[in-house]
Amino acid sequence: MMGIKTKCDILFSIGYPIPIHHWFKNDVPLTTGEGFKIISIGDNISRLIITKMTDCFEGEFKVKAVNDIGECDSSCKISVVKRNQMLKDNPTKQ
Repeated sequence: MMGIKTKCDILFSIGYPIPIHHWFKNDVPLTTGEGFKIISIGDNISRLIITKMTDCFEGEFKVKAVNDIGECDSSCKISVVKRNQMLKDNPTKQ
């Protein structure tokens, strides 16, 4: 929902050597910047935090874990819904 904090946690199996996690939005590499941050929790969790959801964050997000042995990835699509549209579509939530 627009204006709220959103987070995506991806849990990977622990690999050796320990993989490096790379985040992408619509196949464009992401780094921590204005409006979001990327953190690692331990060796197998990568977290993307969007501090305030806006239309510009809509799209496909993918995280890729890479080490010398290989790589794996996981993705999700984020759609932004305005609060008043959500209430209009679900009047019992008002």
